[in-house]
Amino acid sequence: MKPMFGYRLEVDSYSETTREPNDDGWDRGNTSTFHSFVAIKRDDTHPDLAASLEIPVGTRCFPVWVVWSTGDSFGHDEGSSKALVGVFLEYESAKELSDAIKNHSKKDGSFSFKTVTRDEQKHTTYASWNGYFESLDEVRIEDTVMKS
Repeated sequence: MKPMFGYRLEVDSYSETTREPNDDGWDRGNTSTFHSFVAIKRDDTHPDLAASLEIPVGTRCFPVWVVWSTGDSFGHDEGSSKALVGVFLEYESAKELSDAIKNHSKKDGSFSFKTVTRDEQKHTTYASWNGYFESLDEVRIEDTVMKS
């Protein structure tokens, strides 16, 4: 079995109310959240993602992360959720995963899918954005340096 390496996504997030709840006692209003990438860090203790690719601190890399909206019958939360889904040494491999995520359709009823990228990393992606109230907002690829 290949060793696994942990990575953590750091973002700054800001949420605002976009619709106040009405007075029916059930409605909770709507929110919108905005995210700004800060860093990708090695973290073998509490990682957001475990990957087979080791990226040393100080190395240029391309983390891939997703943002999605969720809600319920009583309100909607635009952009409220985020997840790191891959990290790569080459942009082309990051783009492969990004394209696979964008092309995955919830119409087939699956909530996960498998991808092997050109760098031979195997990814099983749980599509948390495929739900009754969930929807994928964006897939982001960052060009950055691995932090400690």
